[in-house]
Amino acid sequence: MSQVDRTLRGAAAIVGVADDVSPTGELARTGRELEVAMVLAALHDAGLTLADVDGVCHAESAMGLAEYLGVHPTFVDSTMTGGSSYEVHLEHAAAAIAAGVCDVVVSVYASTPRSDRTQKRRVERRFPSGPNPMAEWEWP
Repeated sequence: MSQVDRTLRGAAAIVGVADDVSPTGELARTGRELEVAMVLAALHDAGLTLADVDGVCHAESAMGLAEYLGVHPTFVDSTMTGGSSYEVHLEHAAAAIAAGVCDVVVSVYASTPRSDRTQKRRVERRFPSGPNPMAEWEWP
């Protein structure tokens, strides 16, 4: 097997993307509402629907997002590596697609720090089991 055969090159492709922007940098939608809107827009961009999705990547809770979307994935990834989480998700998704585990993976990141700050929204990040135990070390 050559070195090229052992890479993920050509095994998967990014086929739909979405972004929500505003001239002020503030968005009305936040959290899960924004995530779902971006997932649906990216799927539309790719000519796909939620029915096509069999993989979900999300740094906080891939299963939580899958349940909210109403999809039943064969692949989930909640790897959290900080700011590079979504790059890691891309590689993991490509590997899962190349291995035949799934065909369509969605990955989403939705953050609204400016809107949260100017509208004085308190965004509490929680684990499914309760408050994030790493918060006192990671967020400062």
